[in-house]
Amino acid sequence: MEKKNGNQVDFLYIFRVFLSYWYLFAISGVFFVGLGLMYYRYAPKTYAVYSRIALNSEPNNRARSSNTYVNINELMNEEQSVRDQLAYMRSTPLLEEVIRELNLSTTYYIQEDKIPKRIPLGYRNIYKNSPFIVVINQEHSQPVGTLFYLQIIDDKSFFINNSDKSTVIYDFKNSIPLDMDEPYEINGTYRFGEEIQTSKSSFTILLNSNYKADEYNGKDLFFKFSSPKALAERFNNSLSIGSAYYESSIINLNLQWDNVELAKNLLTGLIEKFKENNLEKKNLKAISTLEYIDNQLANISGSLGA
Repeated sequence: MEKKNGNQVDFLYIFRVFLSYWYLFAISGVFFVGLGLMYYRYAPKTYAVYSRIALNSEPNNRARSSNTYVNINELMNEEQSVRDQLAYMRSTPLLEEVIRELNLSTTYYIQEDKIPKRIPLGYRNIYKNSPFIVVINQEHSQPVGTLFYLQIIDDKSFFINNSDKSTVIYDFKNSIPLDMDEPYEINGTYRFGEEIQTSKSSFTILLNSNYKADEYNGKDLFFKFSSPKALAERFNNSLSIGSAYYESSIINLNLQWDNVELAKNLLTGLIEKFKENNLEKKNLKAISTLEYIDNQLANISGSLGA
């Protein structure tokens, strides 16, 4: 009779042990598949919007004869001009300008009915469809990045709650953070149009004109404040910019956001602000050139007069 090596693993025995607990594996499999399906169903949706813009590569417009060689320096300068414009398009100051013009300091959400409000899942960015509007007191500090819960009771009052052990207190007027790790709490029932003021916040909530009682009363609604810099950073991370063709000054822009209308407005705002600032630069350049010519003419006139 052959003796088994004491160090040999009996895989058949292990398989039989696992097989005896098959129901646990089945239950676990169903649980995790269900959890995955639930997350897929209620996870925040992301939408992609696209646009295209032709950049000014500032080519040298001097006429060349048919046998003129290509000026490598000119081509390199044009390519550098395109790269500079792409870098400027992603710059934080430009993105912050777009954020401020669209007044995006407050983001509004609604949560799916079947999700308890304590579970951070099922939030949908409702942008301009929010039944209420938050008016920030720019003279007062505000907590940013923390989620406020709001439930409309009727067309006159609402309940609001927020309890955060660590949040950033921000000064919107001077665009600077005041405290980086501060507890914040608010809880109570208020009337629309009433100023809600604490030592760390001050804002007023108004009922929007699109409010419908049967659609929003009792719903789990949320909002949060964000600094322009934080939104500009998110904007930059969600934005893809690249040439439409090899070494082309035609640029493709792709933005991914959690609200398709807001994504369109952000991309449109970026293009318009970029074109507007470029036009201002050209106008300043033209004014400087004219001033230089006027000065030269004055000097020449002075020399002739002498």
